Amino acid sequence: MEIVANEEQRFYSTAMLVAAPPFLLIWGIFMVAALSDKSGRQVGVFFTAVWAIALFALLRNPYVAVVRSDGSITFRALTRTIKTSADAISRISIRRGRSISYVFHFNDRTASLGWDGAQGLSRYVVERNPLTQGP
Repeated sequence: MEIVANEEQRFYSTAMLVAAPPFLLIWGIFMVAALSDKSGRQVGVFFTAVWAIALFALLRNPYVAVVRSDGSITFRALTRTIKTSADAISRISIRRGRSISYVFHFNDRTASLGWDGAQGLSRYVVERNPLTQGP
């Protein structure tokens, strides 16, 4: 991979960008419909809990990692930003669950990214710093 001065690379978690908004919209419609019906309040409370958890995850989980030519990496979520450098990442692990995401460990902190964008970022980090423990 050739790095060009002043060039940024972006690694996106497409599941966060493509799947999450329709999921929240559909669950929100179910939530409002169930809560507005007196007999569906218990189901509505359940839909509300699922919707709130999904919204919290959407706001906190990074949807993009921006890599600059100097090796700095910025993980961006809707409500937070995590900055590090490729050289500071000591280990990359894979978290499985509802979906697969890569977890980047650095300076006693972590940042995760969805599997599709994270695969490219993982290759970039390992190429830049071969001592990084990869997945």
